Amino acid sequence: MELIDRHSIIMGLSCGFILAMVVINLLYFGATKKAVFGAYSGYVIFLGLSLASINGLGAHYLWQHSPWFGQHALAIFSNVSVALSIIVFDLLLDIRSYNAKRSRALQALSIFYVLSASLSLIIPLPVFTSVMSAILVMGWSLTYVLGGWLWFKGVAIARLYTLGRSLLFITLLVVGAQYLNLFNLGINASYLLALAVAIEALLLTLVLAFKHNQQHLDLFKIQSQQLAKTLQDKSALDEILTMQERAQEELEYKMQERNLELEITLRELSEKNHELQEKNTLDALTGVRNRSYFDKKYIAEIRRSRREQTQLSIVMIDIDHFKNVNDKYGHLVGDDCIKAVALSIKNALKRPSDDLCRYGGEEFVLILPSTELSGANTLVENIRQTIEQTPVQSDGFTISLTISAGIATAIAKPELAEKTILASADQQLYQAKNAGRNKVKGIFLSDSDEQEQD
Repeated sequence: MELIDRHSIIMGLSCGFILAMVVINLLYFGATKKAVFGAYSGYVIFLGLSLASINGLGAHYLWQHSPWFGQHALAIFSNVSVALSIIVFDLLLDIRSYNAKRSRALQALSIFYVLSASLSLIIPLPVFTSVMSAILVMGWSLTYVLGGWLWFKGVAIARLYTLGRSLLFITLLVVGAQYLNLFNLGINASYLLALAVAIEALLLTLVLAFKHNQQHLDLFKIQSQQLAKTLQDKSALDEILTMQERAQEELEYKMQERNLELEITLRELSEKNHELQEKNTLDALTGVRNRSYFDKKYIAEIRRSRREQTQLSIVMIDIDHFKNVNDKYGHLVGDDCIKAVALSIKNALKRPSDDLCRYGGEEFVLILPSTELSGANTLVENIRQTIEQTPVQSDGFTISLTISAGIATAIAKPELAEKTILASADQQLYQAKNAGRNKVKGIFLSDSDEQEQD
């Protein structure tokens, strides 16, 4: 009875210690989210379950109602624990950074052990035990050898890892030798395994904590170096920025002076350009708008009439028998007559939107936006009467003049060609001439009919 109590106490203490290591590593895993702590927690759990399978605690407390599982428990837990130990070894010692092929080989080997744990459920236990025992020892040996390899490469953490694995590895050899009756130390093999597992769990937990701390120190060192470099760069940057600000201020001052000069120059150029444009749109003889201006203005008013659906009136005016004036009095008197007619027409216009243009020779054209046919006819009739009643005095001669005019009014429709209104005004002009001159003829262009007005 005393022996049983002592056995229970030793096994209980061992399991409690292993459980404490599991809790500590799970807390590390929760705090750091690093896979190595999670994998190591799993390794310690399955290593403890393997130990429970060996010393009978599992069959007594955990799976006492499943004899079948009890037969396979050791094979399952030992394979999974070896698979997890390989994963821990790969992550802890960062094998990939030293040899990527060996890291991939370790990952493949860990998958193999997980599969072998599954195969243990279907392969006869005696066959599986004899084969897998050797394979398990090979897996343990491989990590042990790779740990020694990194030890000799100068990896400090590999030394602690190898020492921890060495204790468990030596204990397994001793237990195996006792099991084969090669020698007997007089100590219960379960106690040896429990002690070795507890010590290895403690050592590897310390190794993980040491690595975590070392990584923090390395990170702190890197951050300190980066901070020092940042401060140095900031100082240099501040100096550069100060120089840039000075240069920027000087540049802005020079640019302001230059911009002021450019503004003055542009203003002068704009004024000259405006003057030039005005000259380019004025008729040199009469001072009214010229043909080039009319061509652009006419198109613009056609489009506005089409857009706003307002009436547009175009008036063509021609001085009657002007060739006879030139032939009888000369071209200089003829020029005075043209200027006098232009002045009379210009004085008759009261709206800023109305435009008078010299169309060519003795012909003039009026653009009257938003003007009905009747309104245009009244305006042009007044102009005709004024010119008829106002003889021109030039070079000692008194010349009586008359004009003929043609008016075309329309609302520009999308289907109406742009030149239609002008052409209709020209046709009305020739009708006025054919009717005896000194007359005004007009027409309203619509979709249904055309209304003429005298």
